Amino acid sequence: MWRYRDELEGVGDVWRAVLTEPLAVSRPQAIDDGRPLVAIGSGCSFAVAALAAEVLRSRSTRSAFCTPFDAEGYIEPGSTVLMITAAAAHPDVFHVLEIATHRHAQAVVVTLNRSGTMDSDASRLRSSIVTSPVHVDSRGFIPARAPTALAALVLKLAFGASPLDQFLSIPHDAQMAHRAQSLQFATLRDVSSIHVIRDNVGNFAAVDLETRLLETALASVTISDPWNFGHGRYMSLLTPGLRAGVVLAGSSLSNRALGRVAAALPTEIPCVHIDVSGTSLRDSLMCWFRAMWLVDAIAASRGVDPAEVHATPWGDTLYRER
Repeated sequence: MWRYRDELEGVGDVWRAVLTEPLAVSRPQAIDDGRPLVAIGSGCSFAVAALAAEVLRSRSTRSAFCTPFDAEGYIEPGSTVLMITAAAAHPDVFHVLEIATHRHAQAVVVTLNRSGTMDSDASRLRSSIVTSPVHVDSRGFIPARAPTALAALVLKLAFGASPLDQFLSIPHDAQMAHRAQSLQFATLRDVSSIHVIRDNVGNFAAVDLETRLLETALASVTISDPWNFGHGRYMSLLTPGLRAGVVLAGSSLSNRALGRVAAALPTEIPCVHIDVSGTSLRDSLMCWFRAMWLVDAIAASRGVDPAEVHATPWGDTLYRER
């Protein structure tokens, strides 16, 4: 079995374990209601930041998500900052926490596999660490288990002590829905450019798709909502020499705009729809897990294992010196 598929096969166990275990917290903390909130992440954690901004929206005066690069423009005095990262020793974390400290913001690091060094740094910068007692072993260039565990932690922060039984089966249900649609995904085998068109339900699924497809070099990707796509971005499907396809992410039952896009596209343009039944948080999470499986389908059709992608030497340099 390919390593990425092995990651996907294991997300259900990780998801259930983190959702059902109590949080491990470095010091007493809470997400204070009424503060502006910004969730920050990069790579595969960026989609989890989008999820966090969505599920905590009702608890804040406004919420947003961004990468560490833009953090300085989003962190307001007295706001809540969620730094979401699989590895809390990452230099991006310290950059964000220092800004939060200087602006007297409430900083919470949502991370995995907590260490003593992590605790001392958080204490020095007056920040909290939220993690799980569940050890998460996520390997490969494009992980699935780590962002799954981080998303489960975000749900626990959002719902507190409330039971989360309604979410436990989502990874399994998403896998079954993917299998039922798997033959349609073959139409994307030969595309080199993918336009991800999403509604609000498919927002963090689209963010995740962009990350995984770009970081595995499977396709160039753009994200748009249906209205902006119809405003003129559809012309990019006609780029000479470029085989383009479309992925619709969201609910056709709740948002007819996605259906109108699908109906208007010429038949020669490959189009698949990660379709969910409604507009609930459960539907959004279903869409997100199905996006992970879509990457597996596209990669498998090209003989690529996303977990086995190797960074170039100059790519490593960009990573270290960003």
